[in-house]
Amino acid sequence: MMIRTLFRHIRKRLKNIDRNGWMTFVAVGAIVISLIMILGVFLTMAMKLQ
Repeated sequence: MMIRTLFRHIRKRLKNIDRNGWMTFVAVGAIVISLIMILGVFLTMAMKLQ
């Protein structure tokens, strides 16, 4: 039962990614850019403290 439910959720997610491909790409891109900016801030702060 649990495995069948897991596969159903995976199928639905893949179908939604196919339907909303550009929105998925934009969302992932925004997250990646945000994480890179946060990493840059922490690296800058670490370099200033040395």
